[in-house]
Amino acid sequence: MSELQTITNLFDKVDYRITSYASYPHDVELIAIVMTNVTPDDSVISKVSKYGNVTKVFSFMNVIKMRGRAKDIVKLAEEQFVSYIMLDEVITS
Repeated sequence: MSELQTITNLFDKVDYRITSYASYPHDVELIAIVMTNVTPDDSVISKVSKYGNVTKVFSFMNVIKMRGRAKDIVKLAEEQFVSYIMLDEVITS
């Protein structure tokens, strides 16, 4: 798989607004909703917490709500268990 194709696949998993905030020269903190393709157990939650603060976990919907920097949240899309990351709220810009 080429590097360009890998980058394209990552941006398919992330809300376009988060990727635009990640390109800002300063850090933008936001709240994001991470949809997973597995039930979020302790190992998944600990991996997500490396990229930001986990605020809520909805196991029955395979959803994790987190707060962190936009640049870190985009990097979270590299994890295999992430199906999509959606913007919920911008804290600081």
